[in-house]
Amino acid sequence: MIHPSLLPISFDELYDQSTDIQIAGSKIKTLSPEDLLLFLLVHGGEHAWFRVGWLCDIDRILHHHPDLDWSRIADRMACFGLRRILDQSMILVQGLFATPVPDSVQLARVPDRQTNYLVKTAVKAMLDEQAFNLDWHTLTPKKILEATWYRLKFQRSLRYKVDVLLKMLVRPQDWDDVPLPRSLFPLYYPLNPVLFLKRRFSRS
Repeated sequence: MIHPSLLPISFDELYDQSTDIQIAGSKIKTLSPEDLLLFLLVHGGEHAWFRVGWLCDIDRILHHHPDLDWSRIADRMACFGLRRILDQSMILVQGLFATPVPDSVQLARVPDRQTNYLVKTAVKAMLDEQAFNLDWHTLTPKKILEATWYRLKFQRSLRYKVDVLLKMLVRPQDWDDVPLPRSLFPLYYPLNPVLFLKRRFSRS
């Protein structure tokens, strides 16, 4: 399944760049290697690569597709404000699997402070995945803050940082606890802390 919220790429664009593969004698459309890599990079980076298998996927793509258009990949990640995720993932793949990073990626000899933080956090997450699992409401407040702080480091954009904070204030469980019509959706933002505390105390 493709999650359109990960990258602002239209379905038509993905389809135009898609490739065909044969499965059981049938021709199936699939993402181009470059687009597949983009989605895997952003998904893995968002969850701090706490599942090492996601980095294995990146490693396999690099080995099986040595002719990737890296200038296009790097330009798009930079255009989406996600160049730090690209650098983070390449550093991790190189460090864990000794995978050569293409020269065209142009990794800095010494990562900047923010990228270095993303790399160190990912290594920590591989050893303790709790802060980056999908069941957000099972986390302690400290883990929630750590995960939020990590995601805020992806981009410098203030708009992006505000969007991250707003998304942390609206969770699917809130929709189940207090169903509201679409016109009242903004009320979930102030309601979220109240519902969060309610769930905490009810479990204790």
